[in-house]
Amino acid sequence: MICIRLFISACVATMPLAALACDDAIAAVDVPHFIEVQDNLLSEPSQGAATAFLSEFPTTFCVFNGLFGYSDGVAAALYEQDLFSSLPLLSTFADHTVLSSRYVGIAAEAKWDVDNVNALQAAYRDLFALEKRMVIADILALPDGQQMVATRFLFDGFYPTQKFLAPNERLAACEIDQKFCSLLDLVEQQLVAESL
Repeated sequence: MICIRLFISACVATMPLAALACDDAIAAVDVPHFIEVQDNLLSEPSQGAATAFLSEFPTTFCVFNGLFGYSDGVAAALYEQDLFSSLPLLSTFADHTVLSSRYVGIAAEAKWDVDNVNALQAAYRDLFALEKRMVIADILALPDGQQMVATRFLFDGFYPTQKFLAPNERLAACEIDQKFCSLLDLVEQQLVAESL
């Protein structure tokens, strides 16, 4: 009985820490400053504006969703921000090495959803189309379980309508790395099984 109590206490004590860290990170965001940085990127796109925006952009999915998501009928602080317009500018003006690392880091724990998560997924796919080798290397640098999640995030959800890579894109990805090709196989099998 004591062991059970100790186990439960340990579980209760450790589970909220991740949530607290996420909540603290969300609370630390200067929302008006972020909006200003995003407005600068949208009004005067440049490498400097993209770098400033990316430096303020979340590094984890928990924080991203806590700022841009919609939960229990409540919109997060940055939910109304237009990521469908600002994120594509990053592919044009931001350092792709930094951008790939950021997108893959977020995708490593991401779960598809509508609206801004959808915009993030679209931007992640666009970067993958431009920089397959870089994105694949960043995915494969993750721990095994996160590799699967980051790969699945490329294809999960209603957007895009094309769930999998076109044959020529798949071949190019598989030529880059066979391990990534195996991840693609597993993701496709999961998504097909879930759609039945």
